Amino acid sequence: MVEFLLKKGADIRASDANKTTLLYFLISEGLSDFFSLERDDIISSDTSGYTLLHLAALCGNLGLVEHFIEKKCDINARSNSGSTVLHLAVGSNHQNIVSFLLRKGVEIDAVDDNGLTPLLLAVEINCKETVEILVSFETNDIIRDGRIEALQNSALLGYSNIVDLLLENCKFDVTNELMRKLLVTAVNCNHKQVVAILLKNGFEVNGDAKPLHVATRHSYHGMVEFLLTKGANPNLLDENNCTPLDIAINLLDTDMCEILLSEKANIHIEKKFILSAT
Repeated sequence: MVEFLLKKGADIRASDANKTTLLYFLISEGLSDFFSLERDDIISSDTSGYTLLHLAALCGNLGLVEHFIEKKCDINARSNSGSTVLHLAVGSNHQNIVSFLLRKGVEIDAVDDNGLTPLLLAVEINCKETVEILVSFETNDIIRDGRIEALQNSALLGYSNIVDLLLENCKFDVTNELMRKLLVTAVNCNHKQVVAILLKNGFEVNGDAKPLHVATRHSYHGMVEFLLTKGANPNLLDENNCTPLDIAINLLDTDMCEILLSEKANIHIEKKFILSAT
């Protein structure tokens, strides 16, 4: 039908109310062989601010992406929502296009209207392969800060595979404060696999984060048992001079008390709350 209409002289540049032309339709349907493109077509955009390069990246059409860039289409063009071509390629999991755009010098740390760089977007959709591609191209200090944010977000979301990847490939010092924040975040969210990755990478189970205290406050029995197997000290004091057992008693969490006592948590009678029988 498309071929028939074109032979009958259909205007591929005619647009509807959304400024969507037949060109956009042909690309989205993978029918780009039916037309040739001129400069005006390449730089045009629809009501969302998408250029043909945006659409080609969104649809995973590497051939057209290459063609548009060869024709000097703006590789860093932004849609109305601030999305670059790289954002769309990342969000659509088109790793071949992501790699190509990076080799062509696309802006790697562009921020869209949601505050997301391509790396943060790749973390948000939990695409380890894309994260790996992006971090292999990152070099400057601005991107270093972005990678720290990506690490924090992946810990918050429970994406242990990405946490592991970012720690393995990090090109910055993981400070004690960052270690504390990451471990507290992972325990707060009850992400056991993330905690395991952090401990594997040298985070201290009995350090300033005091993960056993955090897990006890949340009544995360499984997390507490896991931390104890990793060497967490059940008699460690927090900033309030409380042990995990103190916290469990205050919460009336008898199951937690049993877990901690089974690991030789000490009872200091003078510190305990007096609980009346009910």
